[in-house]
Amino acid sequence: MPDSDADSNLWAVELRDVPPAKKVSFAVIDLKKPELKWKEAPEATDWWTSLTAFSYGHVYLHNNRYPDLPQPTDLFDGFR
Repeated sequence: MPDSDADSNLWAVELRDVPPAKKVSFAVIDLKKPELKWKEAPEATDWWTSLTAFSYGHVYLHNNRYPDLPQPTDLFDGFR
């Protein structure tokens, strides 16, 4: 997902391990250089967490408070 800042060359990506690991992490890459800026698996996330938006360097994630229900319930301003 590209940063909504038109002057940015950064993209946020969601990385998922295949079951049975069920781990998710997130990364930001700079397409101009190209290089990996950072990669993290925030403690507050789990397999059902998904990348929602990337705006001016802020990565926004949706968490599902109830994994049995396939709908996002919490917005998490993960990191910058």
